[in-house]
Formats: sequence, C-alpha cells, structure tokens
Amino acid sequence: MTLTKVGMITFLHNENYGSILQAWALAQAVKSLGYEGMHLDYDPGTGEKIRNMVRCGNSPKLLLDGLRKRLVKVEQGQARGKAAALAAFRRDTLPISAPCHGEAELRAAAQACDVLLAGSDQIWSPTWLNPVYFFSFADAGKPKLAYAPSFGVAEAPKGRKARIMQALITPFCSVSVREEEGAKILETLTGRQAPVLPDPVFLVTPEAWRSFADEPRARGEYLLCYFIGENPSYWQKAKETAKQRGLKMVILPATGEAWQQEGEKYGDVTPQGWVGLVAHAAAMMTDSFHGAAFAYLLGTPVTVMRRYSDQDPASRNSRIDQLHRNLGIDYGEMPTAEALESLRMKGLTWLKDALEQATAEAPQAGEI
Repeated sequence: MTLTKVGMITFLHNENYGSILQAWALAQAVKSLGYEGMHLDYDPGTGEKIRNMVRCGNSPKLLLDGLRKRLVKVEQGQARGKAAALAAFRRDTLPISAPCHGEAELRAAAQACDVLLAGSDQIWSPTWLNPVYFFSFADAGKPKLAYAPSFGVAEAPKGRKARIMQALITPFCSVSVREEEGAKILETLTGRQAPVLPDPVFLVTPEAWRSFADEPRARGEYLLCYFIGENPSYWQKAKETAKQRGLKMVILPATGEAWQQEGEKYGDVTPQGWVGLVAHAAAMMTDSFHGAAFAYLLGTPVTVMRRYSDQDPASRNSRIDQLHRNLGIDYGEMPTAEALESLRMKGLTWLKDALEQATAEAPQAGEI
C-alpha cells in the first residue's frame, strides 16, 4: 500500500534549536498517524531574501540582524560547530527533500506530495512575511493544511501586508493556529475561525523526548541559561540565582552577549545534546518559547523571562503567555502530566482529522 505523502514547510535554516526540534516533532507526528512526511528544504540565498523583502515590504533590519548572527558565527568556533551539528541533523535525521533555493525548486519538490502541511513556529509572522510558507508556489489542486503556525504578534497587519496574507490563507482547506492572538488575527484577515493548538514539540511524549536526548557534556548540578534576547538583567539574575543555590552556570549561547558571560558554554551541541542539557539541569532560566516548552515537557524547574515590553506592537510575549494558558499554569509553576497528555491528544486529534479529510480530497501526486 502506498502511503499518502505529506509535504511540510517550516523554518529549517535559521540555526535555532527550537525550530529544528519542532520540525522533527511534526514529522514524527505525521508518521505516527500513518503518513509519509517530507520537509521541503527551503534554504533561500541573499538574493531570494532581498526579493522577498521588496515584494512583501519587510524591514531591511531583518537582513542586518542576519548579518549580526553570521558575524557571531565567524568569531566563535563553537557557533560554527552549531551550524555543522544542525546541518548534520537535517541531513541524517529529518525526512527532507533536495535543497530548494527558490519557488521553482519548491514547486518541483511539491509535485511528489499529495497533501501540503504548513508547520508551526513563526512562519506566518507579518514581520518577516514570506509567501513561500503559505505554499504560494504550489499547484492550486493540492490540499493545503496549516498546523499551528504562529503570527508571533498580537495585532493583525494592515494595508498591503494584510491583503497579501488574506489572499495566501484563503485557499487552505484546514487551518489551526498556535496562539489565541493568532486566531483573532486570522478572523480579522479572513473571517475564518481556527482552533488554537500546541506547538509540535508537545505532540511527542516526554518519555520519547528523554529517549531522544543525549547525555549532557556538563557534569554536576547546574543552572542552564538559554537567552535569545540581549538583556543585561538576565545575566545579573542568573548569577544571583546560581550563587544562592550553589549551582554552576551552564550557558547555551545564542547571542554575542552570551559568549561574554562567565560559565561553561556549549554552543556546538546537537539537537539531541540540547534536549539532554535541558533534561538534566537542576534549574533553567530562559526567554525562549521552546526553552520554556522543553523545560515543561521534561520537568525541569524553569524561570521564564518576558523578552518584550507588552506595550510594544511587535511584542512576541503572546507565544509564552499562550503556552501557559494551554497548560493551565502561571509563570513559576510547572504543568501536570495530565495537562501535557491532554494537550498532546488535542493536537494529534486535529491533525489526524485534517489529514484524513485532505487525503480524501487529494488527487494523486502527478495527476495535477
């Protein structure tokens, strides 16, 4: 029996552990439901990014931020090691297509798929809007689903971006979102109502994540620090906490500021090693959505920092706020095993039903 092939698209090349782990988790969920999943390996070059910036009206600051991250990689050997570790994980562990640098290659890869599934993470953010993550390149007859993409912001875009996104979302046969704020944005843009579902990492059981994890290189009891933003107050609080609890500081550096801090740094770990460091930490401090998600999944006591001002229109605090609402907890609390399992089943049930409906309506690959 030939399995229905599901072509997925999400962030694979932003060198972020959370992004690559949610991609792996979504592929695992699709496989567990009896489908053959394949990530479309979208890796745009600078020219592709500039063209998209112009056509969607994105800020040039995004390219400058990317340049800053590349400079950190050049200056830090472990950062280069991280890039190599993530590349090996994509190549050896993810079900993935040949590299696609633009829409023509994506269209060719999608021809082999029966159903198209837009994955999670902030792929629908109006800040770095890219039509590719809405399957702009796909043939009209291919059923398109969206599993919990995040808009990342609390308010709907206006003007040109609103019109672009409305046209891109309308053809989807089933849509879910990751935050309540995203559901409101979707309704504002399209008039559609969508369920709020968990990030794909919650579709995998805590036991499976522990089996996935590698033993950490760090030894002894440690406070794990994983900050995506640059904020001196994070590090001051981390040092105070480590001293009070008699823990050494272990750092997963994601910024230039993090590389300047005192403590053991593990900037070149594999995704399995990253999960292992979270799983074995005595405590964790983070401003990362996926940092918090894995701490909750693995039972690691965590202090979650709010990275943005709530008055900032571009604030992305809604992601972690929604995570706490999903789990029925407040900042500083830990979820129950029952809450985690309930969330997992909610996501899997929606995905199962949406894939079954799409499969029933899909032409066979190559018929379009």
